[in-house]
Amino acid sequence: MRTDRILLLAHSRRAVGTDWLTEAGAVLKPSGWLVHRTHTGAETIARVEEGGLSAAVLIADQSQIDSMSLLRIIRSIDARLPCWLVAESPTRQMLEQALTLRARSVISQPAEMDGLVVALQKLVMN
Repeated sequence: MRTDRILLLAHSRRAVGTDWLTEAGAVLKPSGWLVHRTHTGAETIARVEEGGLSAAVLIADQSQIDSMSLLRIIRSIDARLPCWLVAESPTRQMLEQALTLRARSVISQPAEMDGLVVALQKLVMN
């Protein structure tokens, strides 16, 4: 079975509880996904530059690089990488910016893993 990758991105270890990230790996692995995690904007950018990713999930928080800036940088590196943004309280402005930057969706936190898993499975089938 071929393993595709999803990169779960958190700007800091405090962005979301580790339970959510652990659950993401456990839920996605049987579907053929290998989960990589980064904890800083710099790590995230370096990993995107390495290439080979199938998708990215950005966890919004208030750290060194905000999510929209990070999404802009990711788009400059890989304009086609499917990206989702997870935010605790997404505002209309955040939604508009994310969609302008071609994010697939903005998911309210706590994240609804089932919907994300379905979206990722569809991505693999295409």
